[in-house]
Amino acid sequence: MLLAAVEAFLRDWPYLTLLILLGVAAVCAGPSILARTVGVRRLSPAETETLAGYGVPVDDIRVLGARGATPTAFAVGVLPGHRHVCVTERLVETLTAAELAAVVTHERGHLRRYHVLPRIGLPVVFVVGWAAAVSAGVAGAFLGGLALVAPVTLASFGLSRWTEHDADAYVVRHGGGPALADALDRLVRDGHLHRDEAGLRRLLSRHPTLAERVTRLRGTTRSARPRRPRENSGD
Repeated sequence: MLLAAVEAFLRDWPYLTLLILLGVAAVCAGPSILARTVGVRRLSPAETETLAGYGVPVDDIRVLGARGATPTAFAVGVLPGHRHVCVTERLVETLTAAELAAVVTHERGHLRRYHVLPRIGLPVVFVVGWAAAVSAGVAGAFLGGLALVAPVTLASFGLSRWTEHDADAYVVRHGGGPALADALDRLVRDGHLHRDEAGLRRLLSRHPTLAERVTRLRGTTRSARPRRPRENSGD
């Protein structure tokens, strides 16, 4: 029965299957695609020494060369040994060394905790399951799936917000909570991040509110003695 369902899915949804396969390939090859399309560089010796002083592994950090880009950072890749933390030149220029180390640790938290998998997996599993049910002729499958689009979308946003909190907690465990809070405050003051949204826009956001994040980052470590972020090197 399972084989028949798979055959029916492939027969009825060839373009969806191709789209999913291309998406998986793009996620896995993300670091290589980024290097070829945008252009990245490794840290300079001075940058390497500075971040290494905060206990941050530097081998997987890449800097996006566009100086006019928005100061931002993100994690890319899912395969061990082929995952990078990317930061823009503007971010390197904007933040202090401690703040940059905390931001890098946050993004590495996404990698170490494999946050990209549930973020991508939830909508993919829903779409594939919906299409498979329609292909199998399950009664009410189309309308039932349609009714679930909004709840699944909200769940996806909520999951993304949870991964941000989890990555922040990873930073806190490595002693960088206050520095990450300082980085967020600095980016807000410089106009690179917007203040918190309320109501429906907050519910549809993939990020928690800045106030909530900063409160957690500062409050969790308030009673602890700040220390430089430390973590094991390598994937």
